[in-house]
Amino acid sequence: MTGDVIKRKRKEKGLTQEELGKLLGVNKGAISKWEAGRVQNIKRSKLLQLAKILDVSPNELLDDYEEKKKVLRIPVLGRIPAGVPIEEIEDVIGYEDISEKLAESGEYFALKVQGDSMEPRIHDGDVLIVRCQCEANSGDVVIASIDGENGTCKRLKKTEDGLMLLSYNPEYDPFVFSKKEVEEKPVKIIGKVIEARSKF
Repeated sequence: MTGDVIKRKRKEKGLTQEELGKLLGVNKGAISKWEAGRVQNIKRSKLLQLAKILDVSPNELLDDYEEKKKVLRIPVLGRIPAGVPIEEIEDVIGYEDISEKLAESGEYFALKVQGDSMEPRIHDGDVLIVRCQCEANSGDVVIASIDGENGTCKRLKKTEDGLMLLSYNPEYDPFVFSKKEVEEKPVKIIGKVIEARSKF
């Protein structure tokens, strides 16, 4: 973390916050805020100057700082069942942050898990970060739509005859669909799960 690095290196140099501030041309309060992690207003030129004073690689400060700035919020769209499919809920119930770098790879949304069929990998109450896509590979954890209105979170397995939607929890039977059923129901991939965030 940028603030932790600044604080540690400052102390290694035997500098007070006030002394470091004078070297940078800022007040003690600014240094205190930076070390506390409130770094949104640090100019790039100041970070470079700071790196020189503290004898730290500019990248060690810049990379972390730039990553902190590049954060986007995506909506959490209701709950997705990890069990028997139920009607999808699209009400926005919250928001999650993703990095700008991740956002550049596609369109994202988040869903809150309901059920235990994906345990021990994904738990009831976890929030899934999902990239919108209609295709996925065998082994991917996907959000799938069944009958055009029911959605579920499952691991995808493609077969010669169609596809299967599998649970990690062995107590749940797989959903098996022929190619004809995939077309007629239909069964569609809505997105691929990129990350599961545990909520305590």
